Amino acid sequence: CYYLAKQGHEVLCVEKERAVGTQVSFCNGAFLDPALYASWSDVGNLRKGISGSGHSHAAAVRPPPVATASADGSSVAVAGGPAAAAASADVTVAVRPGRGAVAKWPLREKPLKIEMSALRDTKFWKWGLQFWHNSKKNRANEHSRTIRELGFYSMLKLRELQAQSKKGELVMDQTAQGTIEVFRNHAELEATLESDRSAHLAELGMELQPLSATQAHNLEPALCPEVYDSGAILSAFGTNGDVYKMCQSLYRLCMRQGVMFRFNTEVQHILTDKTAVIALQTRRGSLIEGDEFVLALGNSTASVARRAGVKLAIYPVKGYVLSVPVNERFRAPIHNIYAGGHALVSPLGKTLRISGGVDFASQKKTGNPVSPNQQRRYEWLLAQAKLLFPDGYLDVAKMQPHTCWRPVTADDVPLIGRTKIRNLYVNAGHGSKGWTLSFGAAALLADEISGQRPQLDMTKFAPDRFGFFG
Repeated sequence: CYYLAKQGHEVLCVEKERAVGTQVSFCNGAFLDPALYASWSDVGNLRKGISGSGHSHAAAVRPPPVATASADGSSVAVAGGPAAAAASADVTVAVRPGRGAVAKWPLREKPLKIEMSALRDTKFWKWGLQFWHNSKKNRANEHSRTIRELGFYSMLKLRELQAQSKKGELVMDQTAQGTIEVFRNHAELEATLESDRSAHLAELGMELQPLSATQAHNLEPALCPEVYDSGAILSAFGTNGDVYKMCQSLYRLCMRQGVMFRFNTEVQHILTDKTAVIALQTRRGSLIEGDEFVLALGNSTASVARRAGVKLAIYPVKGYVLSVPVNERFRAPIHNIYAGGHALVSPLGKTLRISGGVDFASQKKTGNPVSPNQQRRYEWLLAQAKLLFPDGYLDVAKMQPHTCWRPVTADDVPLIGRTKIRNLYVNAGHGSKGWTLSFGAAALLADEISGQRPQLDMTKFAPDRFGFFG
């Protein structure tokens, strides 16, 4: 919404919830670092995740719920919360324990699980066939490059927004001064340095910096020294932030830009004449008209788009986040810690956001707020984090767990742009990377709607790129 309003559009943001940022954005993985990203649609990463080994990562994301907009002679309707302002989304990733930790991994849990409910879901199989098609190495590398390029563009847009804002106007509790990646053995370190990811970052001038065990420990002494036994890598461009606080800041910024918000309003139908959207119909029966309409509804995007005859290759994936304070006698880390495959740790002041684990499961609500499977996942994730830090480092008594769903596309690249309906656009499917990709995704879409040339090749994000599957 912010970028659309800035370009002169009159914008109405229609939000299902009572306020902005109350869903996944309320508690996410917090880290911002495009250098970490590789596409989930990589068969090697999938095998490692399912086997419980390797340097893959699991993450979480979802852009906000619903929005709408309009303009001088060109109205715009946007679906999705304040993140429609910057298409915010959530990220959760996984971490690996240090040397010798394999034998101590608890509960026989694995970073990636496919639950029986997903195997019974025809939508999962339809999405999964296309996902598998995109998992070939060359395709996966191409998708990973696309994600990283969007990520770095998004970070540029975030820095521009910060530079243009007054002091105290944007609040996000930015703490991390880079990301330190640790490994279980030297072979994994070498494989990372020789990977297409490393080569791509070098091409972009964003090289990863290898660190000896001593260098790594001097840079970030909060971790157990043995975690660095196999060496480490520094991504100097990584940082982090509290998505919920940024959503509140963007909400206030959007209001100053003239964006209107309608809360507690759910879109039930999209009224079309087959070629264009005429209006949105809310659950209460009211109609919302506009010249252009954007769906940024997170996991609901695909189901709402189907009401307009638009198929989107998105499937919701469940991820886990723990918020755990650091005990007072210890110093909090000043870097994100990424150990690949099991958990990512991101510091927000004296509290750590620990994210990891991904479950493919049919999205359904139950009366039980914490299922036995969720409890096992929380315990597993906490155990992975404990392997990184000294005994007593985490104040587990004050831990707050969180589970959320993230919309993942069949190639793990978000859907950004116009659908087959000429005035209906989509900004969704950011998966585990939404927080990092949000600002760039919103800026690209605003440029396309405004008739300006986007800074990246929009065909790579086209909502209809999956053909029959979406």
